[in-house]
Amino acid sequence: MLTDDKCFHFADGRKASSIKELKEILNQMSEAEFRHHVNNERNDFANWVEGVFEERKLAQNMREVSEREGLIIILNEFFREKKHKMKSHEKLKRLIIPKNKIISQGKEKELSGKDIKGIVDEAKHVLSQAIHKTTKKPKHRRIEHPDYTKFVVKEFIYGFVLGLIFGLIMLGIIFNLKP
Repeated sequence: MLTDDKCFHFADGRKASSIKELKEILNQMSEAEFRHHVNNERNDFANWVEGVFEERKLAQNMREVSEREGLIIILNEFFREKKHKMKSHEKLKRLIIPKNKIISQGKEKELSGKDIKGIVDEAKHVLSQAIHKTTKKPKHRRIEHPDYTKFVVKEFIYGFVLGLIFGLIMLGIIFNLKP
């Protein structure tokens, strides 16, 4: 519950201590009183929601409307979203904490060395299985490549012989040209 200085005080003396109470009073409020709090220069409701409850998104949406009915629609949508979030939170909570497992509130028993060793061995076994599954290497298949080495050696020999013959011819031409 809010302290009196944080409550929203209406022009007619009523006060609201929650966003829900604000919505209820908005439903009963006269148009003149609404215009006292919401006009072109200010929106007291949005300022209060942002300042006290730190609901910036809701306050921003409230500032975008200047009609009482629009403000009520925005507040209804806010409560609908909030209810939906709470339901999804409860579903998540049920998924995380299974009902059939009861957590003991009693004193915890001390584990013996044998119990600890058993737990550690089981954890090692589970970990090694997980590592084996993730690092499992595929079976190696021999890939048949054509035998290119014979072709390369044959070409090398032909090139070497041709180069040698060409070199000898050039050597003979050079010596024959000299006087």
